[in-house]
Amino acid sequence: MLSFQVIARPFRRVVGLLSLSVLFLTSCNKEPVEKVEPFLADSSLVSVYEPSALALIQSTNDSLEYRPADYTMEVYRLTYRTSLAGGTPILASGIVYLPRQPKAKNYPLLSFQHATAYSPAEAPTGNSLTAPSFSYPLYFATHGYIVVCPDYLGYGQSSQVSHPYEHRETLAKASVDMLLATKEFLEAKNRTTNGQVFLAGYSEGGYATLSTQKMIQDSYATEFKLASTSCGSGPYATKAFFQHITTQPTIGKLANYLYVWQTLTYNELHGLNKPISYYFKAPYAEQIRQSMLTPGPLR
Repeated sequence: MLSFQVIARPFRRVVGLLSLSVLFLTSCNKEPVEKVEPFLADSSLVSVYEPSALALIQSTNDSLEYRPADYTMEVYRLTYRTSLAGGTPILASGIVYLPRQPKAKNYPLLSFQHATAYSPAEAPTGNSLTAPSFSYPLYFATHGYIVVCPDYLGYGQSSQVSHPYEHRETLAKASVDMLLATKEFLEAKNRTTNGQVFLAGYSEGGYATLSTQKMIQDSYATEFKLASTSCGSGPYATKAFFQHITTQPTIGKLANYLYVWQTLTYNELHGLNKPISYYFKAPYAEQIRQSMLTPGPLR
């Protein structure tokens, strides 16, 4: 009996040491859990529109029948995390219109992609939102939607970079990331939607809307249940129209400005890196170069 105890005690010590060693090695080999940053960086209340104020708004478009809501509208500015074309992180911004009623109601979510903005003031966060005025986002919001309006890169919080005009990837990513940030924002406010997501946009926003739809269908189908998409006057056949612009005599109208903007964007983002004189003749090349030195979307 004594001899068994003498043998058993060292054996138990060895087993104990082996167990501790295995536990130590297991804990050392365990891969650290990567911390995923939320999309939402910050939110702030910009304005509150009471029903009495909404009732005074007049539609500037005769084709729209504007019937202002009988509930209060809260307008928030969101700052959120997204990335540039090369993947560099950047903060961007946008606006959320949030209906408020005495009894909580689950509204659908609608992302509205704005038209070409020729100045910072024309982006959603650049507008004066302290007083209500007719706009498409407000029109949708007063008809029973939680409306999301991304600024796009180059405006608002990300105004330190040039706007990548009509660049599908960055337009879509800025819009999708704004939707993801809005989901976090609504969760923080204990608000829910009815699960439906609508997309709408006009002009560059039409192109951004279809780009956003494609990104959602390809990569975020489980995150967002798309119900419908509506686009107006977007540049969908860009290659054909660009060929038309470059083979016809020009007289300096708006299309020239837009396609100069697009050419310079693609020249940079697609790594072509050609001088301006490669695309444009004198004296226009120098005029374009000078315009890029002044603040604004085309710079």
